[in-house]
Amino acid sequence: MDPDPCDNTMLCHMQSAKFLLDSLDYRELIVYSYALFPEMTKRSEIVDDFESWQLDAARSMYLKGAVSFALAARISGRGRDGFGDYLQSGGVEPYASGVRTNVVIITDTPTF
Repeated sequence: MDPDPCDNTMLCHMQSAKFLLDSLDYRELIVYSYALFPEMTKRSEIVDDFESWQLDAARSMYLKGAVSFALAARISGRGRDGFGDYLQSGGVEPYASGVRTNVVIITDTPTF
């Protein structure tokens, strides 16, 4: 008996998630997780480090195409205007044509 074929939508989401996870370093993964799912910080021993990593990690994720500008702005904790200003101060133009997002991630809050 053949296994059930994987729905193409599900496969695309799984491939996107794999690309994202493969592309993030330790700090980026922590920042991504804590920014989108703050309930994960409840028992964290490194939550104090999270805020000091947040802005630079969001910038790095955005520049390598792991997240969109909008998601990076959310992760940064500064919103679109604040994150855009931060990028410009570092010589990066927000929404630059050279930055392409390679993943689409569903950010539904998991149940813990």
